[in-house]
Amino acid sequence: MRFIWGLGIKRILERYPDWLKSDNLTADQSRCCSAVSESLAAVDAMPDARQRRGVIERVYFRKSHTVLGAAMSMGVSQRTAERYLAQYQRDVGARLNLPDI
Repeated sequence: MRFIWGLGIKRILERYPDWLKSDNLTADQSRCCSAVSESLAAVDAMPDARQRRGVIERVYFRKSHTVLGAAMSMGVSQRTAERYLAQYQRDVGARLNLPDI
């Protein structure tokens, strides 16, 4: 599990789209992909899923917006976007059995 600790949750989220395109993943990378996918499914089940998913995708997966820019494009405050991202990071970490941060 040194791989996960060395990378950090944010780096895992930023690398997730590239890992989805790869054919040969390591066991740790595959585990990380599963955790991120499960967390995205949990986000999709939330009442404010459109805003949450939009912020997450713009900041981590597309890397096209800052937190403020993603918040503005999704019609939420910067603080709300920061909360969405923090909750998502904690959920991914929990699915990877990492201690709560």
